[in-house]
Amino acid sequence: MRAIIIVMLAVQAAIFCVAVFAIALRKPSAKRPAPIWSSFAISLLVVGNVSIQIAGDHPGASGAEVLYFGGAMLIGMALTCALLLFRERREGTRGSDRRSGAVDRRGKPRQDGAD
Repeated sequence: MRAIIIVMLAVQAAIFCVAVFAIALRKPSAKRPAPIWSSFAISLLVVGNVSIQIAGDHPGASGAEVLYFGGAMLIGMALTCALLLFRERREGTRGSDRRSGAVDRRGKPRQDGAD
């Protein structure tokens, strides 16, 4: 297996783990709000495209198919992040506002703390 393929597989695993931790496991707080979807979308898209490009330049090399699959998966995750960003902008709120209770389900600021 070529060194560039090994390094890119490690980068894919690292960005996947960071995305899972930031989105699914970490609880947003006032100090550290929910993730910014645009930064996730850009980073996932860049890593996914570079992975596919490297896999295409090394056809038949061991690990190239896995690299190609991982790149396509990261691009799919980037599209999901972009869709979440569009939804938040359309609603006019951030996801962290809803999860912290600052706004109700319709995106309106809470007046009395009741839903």
